[in-house]
Amino acid sequence: MNSSIVLVRHGETEWNHEHIFRGHSDIPLNNRGLEQARITGEYLQKLDFAAVYCSPLARARQTATAISLHHGLEPHPCDGLVDISFGPWEGKSSEELDKIYPEEMSIWKREPEKLRLEGVETLEQVRKRAFDEMQKLVKANRGGSIAIVSHRVILKLLLLSMLNLGSDYFWKIRQNSCCVNRIEHSETDGFIILTVNETCHLK
Repeated sequence: MNSSIVLVRHGETEWNHEHIFRGHSDIPLNNRGLEQARITGEYLQKLDFAAVYCSPLARARQTATAISLHHGLEPHPCDGLVDISFGPWEGKSSEELDKIYPEEMSIWKREPEKLRLEGVETLEQVRKRAFDEMQKLVKANRGGSIAIVSHRVILKLLLLSMLNLGSDYFWKIRQNSCCVNRIEHSETDGFIILTVNETCHLK
């Protein structure tokens, strides 16, 4: 029996717009992000979701709520779907961090899977907790359809996990604000990715 999973990135925040590292900082959607979430909710309204899950952070919860209201559901926050912790990098722009942490930022831009910095989660730590959470949610809704609303880093790592690709491919996948990724799952074939970074509904 096949299951259907729709992965959605949250809408835009001011920190997205200004290229500021977000992580666990609880930044809400800006006006453009709220509109993106509304449009995404309308785009997905014909799907028969059994449940909508999300990161507990406001930007993901707001996006999940815009999707859920078309299905008579309430989004379920899941700690395993929360964004990567960027620790001391949160609230700082890429330009600032290039000056404060030049070596570490160079690693993040070239080989992010090798970044080791106190207070910052490694990609492997994030990948394990997020994929464990996703597998649990799929198992709990076997044969049904679910939506999962999370963050760019989380969705990239989930897609890599489904493809059995290493985290060194992190920058080879793009996840724009309020993009949609469609996946099927079966007991025999595992995860099959149907679409990635779908944004036609926003144009």
